[in-house]
This record gives sequence, structure tokens and C-alpha cells, in this order.
Amino acid sequence: MQPGQAQCACGQYVDLPSNEFYARLENKVEQSSKENSIRGLLIGIGFLFLFVLLEKIMDIIFIAELYGAGIFLVLLAAVIGFNLWQIVRKFLL
Repeated sequence: MQPGQAQCACGQYVDLPSNEFYARLENKVEQSSKENSIRGLLIGIGFLFLFVLLEKIMDIIFIAELYGAGIFLVLLAAVIGFNLWQIVRKFLL
């Protein structure tokens, strides 16, 4: 048996991956974990922004209902909310 090989239960020799393989695998894992943490942070900030924006829209709707323009603003808020969700889903998820 040569270095870098292991013996299988079936009696054949199997080449083991080199140290370079493990180093590349470790680098990929580190890079993907950094990307996932950045992605998670962006998603969290995006949802916080979306929540604050929708809260402000709901305040506007409540004020507008006093003057009778509530239905129009509800539809406007629904369209804006849907478009914001599409943007968040496309770029952050």
C-alpha cells in the first residue's frame, strides 16, 4: 500500500483525496458561510424596512379613511406591498 491510499473491505486499494482537496473544500465552506451571513443580514434589514414602510402606509390609510379615500389607498398599499415583496424575493432570497 502506498501513501495516500486506503484498503477497502473488499481488498482493493482506494486513492484518498489529497490535502489540496480538503483545503479547497474548507475555503468553499468558509466563503459560503460568509455569503450566507451577509445574505441573512440583508434579508433582515429588508424585512425591517418593509415593516416600517407598510406601517407608515397603514397610518396613511387610517388617516385617509377619515376623509373617505381609504379604498383607493388600500389598493395602492396592496400594489406597493406586492411590488416590494417581489423585489425582496428577487434580490435577497
